[in-house]
Amino acid sequence: MIKFITKPKAPKGYGYVLKTGQLEKLLADNNINIHTSVTYYRHLGNVFEARYWLPNQNIDYTRLYITAGMLPSKDILLAREKLEKVEFPRFVEWIMDILALPDNSTNLKHGLCFNSNI
Repeated sequence: MIKFITKPKAPKGYGYVLKTGQLEKLLADNNINIHTSVTYYRHLGNVFEARYWLPNQNIDYTRLYITAGMLPSKDILLAREKLEKVEFPRFVEWIMDILALPDNSTNLKHGLCFNSNI
C-alpha cells in the first residue's frame, strides 16, 4: 500500500523507469501489505532502490522506502523491461524473505536495502 509519493516532473529528454501503477500492482499481486513511500529523484543513477525500516521511537510501524531515479528517454523501454522481468522478482524475493523473519531476528537489524542492477 503506497501511502506517499513524491514525483517531480522529469526534464525534457529524461524519464522515470518505475511507474507507480506498476509498483502498486506488484505489491498487490504479491500480498505485500506494508506502509510504502516512493520518492522519485531528478538525477541519473539507481532507478530502483528499496529500504526496509523497523519501527522506532518516532514511528511505530515497519515501512518500505522506495527511491526511483531517471534515465535518458532512449533507455527507458529497455530498462523498464529489465525492471519488470529481472529486478521485480528479485525485489519480491528480498521483501518476502524479510517479512518471513521472526520479529526478534538479528537479520532485521542490518543490511535491509535492495538495489536494482539497472
